[in-house]
Amino acid sequence: MDKTKIMSNVHVAPIPEFKNNNKLFGGVNILLFGDIMQLPPVKGHWCFMQPPWLLAEINLWQLFSFCELTINI
Repeated sequence: MDKTKIMSNVHVAPIPEFKNNNKLFGGVNILLFGDIMQLPPVKGHWCFMQPPWLLAEINLWQLFSFCELTINI
């Protein structure tokens, strides 16, 4: 997903419904690109904010591996 910062958590919530399973993100690998220090989404909450319907003990943001790209080609 490009422009991660302007996406709200509403955009990633329906993925398990499309894949017809109960795994987080529907078992799909998610790649996020973008500058997380940019402006927030116009509507909704940050895509990395914990949705209120998700169990508090699951921290979605910790499920991602971070790799910073520092070379501009």
